[in-house]
Parts: sequence; structure tokens; C-alpha cells
Amino acid sequence: MENRSTADTILGLLCVVMEPVTALQLSQWVKCSEADASTIIASNAQHIEASRGKFIAKDDFKNQQGDLRWAHGIIAMSALSKIPGFGSPGKPRTI
Repeated sequence: MENRSTADTILGLLCVVMEPVTALQLSQWVKCSEADASTIIASNAQHIEASRGKFIAKDDFKNQQGDLRWAHGIIAMSALSKIPGFGSPGKPRTI
């Protein structure tokens, strides 16, 4: 997996999520503090839609991003790690 900044990773995840997510969820996926995730969201507010404390990237911003398969991999591995026998928590893999 490429080395990305926490901000780039959070913004990439926001581009691929199907449902709005919280700063807490993002912080768990990226392994950063919830405060850091909130700061990144606030500093990129022009690219993010907010509703009731949940966030998703705006369509125009999504369209500017390149290949985001790596972000899908983080989300998939996070979900699979919650199922006994699938992966180990804290070690996301590239799909």
C-alpha cells in the first residue's frame, strides 16, 4: 500500500463510502484520534457534506480523485476483521 497522509486517507475514504460516516469511524479505520479526524474534516469542509454529525465527500470532489481501490480495501478489511477468522484487526491489506 502506498504511504498516504492521514488527511489524504480520510478524504479518500469519504470519497468511497456508500453511507455517511462519523469522525469516530474514520479515526478507527485510519488509526488516528477522533480529534485529528474532526480537524481534517473541518479543514476540508468545502469538499464534505455534513448531516447530523456524519460526513460524506461531495460528488464534485469525488470526481476529481483518481483510483481509490485502496480506500475500498481499508473499508472491506475493517468489516471483515470483525468476523471471527477473517483477517486480524489493525492490519488492513490492499485488495
